[in-house]
Amino acid sequence: MVTVVLVRLPGQRSPARLSRREIRRLDLPYGVDSVETGDRELRVRYEGWPHSCAAVDVLVDAAVHLAADSHDVGDA
Repeated sequence: MVTVVLVRLPGQRSPARLSRREIRRLDLPYGVDSVETGDRELRVRYEGWPHSCAAVDVLVDAAVHLAADSHDVGDA
């Protein structure tokens, strides 16, 4: 199973994908498998299924924080 968090971005982004090294550098939650942008969307893919509502909140918060830091993924 996988969990994907989608965040709608305020503007267009060129397609981009973070490397494993970049994902680790950003100190994202355990289990992040990939981070991609394209069009107006940020997709953060996690391995597995969250075990609680609090775990879902952590995953969503991390994705929203990443979307707010436009210099980390895609176009600045």
